[in-house]
Amino acid sequence: MGSRDLLRHYFLTHLGQVIDTDTLAEVAGTRAYARRIRDLRNEEGYRILTSRDRPDLRPGQYLLEDPTPRPTKLTISLTKRNRALEAGKYRCSRCGLTAGEEHPSDARKRLSLHVVPAIAGEASNSDDDLIVLCSACTAGFQPAVRAGDDEFIDLWRTVREAPRELQLRLLEALEVTFRG
Repeated sequence: MGSRDLLRHYFLTHLGQVIDTDTLAEVAGTRAYARRIRDLRNEEGYRILTSRDRPDLRPGQYLLEDPTPRPTKLTISLTKRNRALEAGKYRCSRCGLTAGEEHPSDARKRLSLHVVPAIAGEASNSDDDLIVLCSACTAGFQPAVRAGDDEFIDLWRTVREAPRELQLRLLEALEVTFRG
């Protein structure tokens, strides 16, 4: 049985229960469990919820409420993908990072950008229903950002969109203010 099959079975036998990443990595027998979960969502249509979908879930927690898959073969044309990237200013809509930047948890990795439905597992033909997420956010790594913390996310995006020089000046000012 492959890791996707193992995860599907585990989610279905633990329907309605919050499951953490350590458990899922152990069940899958691989560190690539997040990719298999995306496969269950995107290819098989299981609505596996995360902190992006429900504010009561913490980052790294997953929940399957409904055992019925709703296959949603979402194909995003290159033109639509480019429009979404342009509308998102080529930045992650959650954390503001851009493609090629250093991964927050592993300096050896570089981020990539993905265009995904705004609501996980739901297909839409509208450009307005697509968002841009970096590879760290699609994998659930959000060290400072939590669902429901909209003011922080807006401020974070504003700072990330500022020129690097201005970001460094802001950092220096904050260090003086809070450490001095």
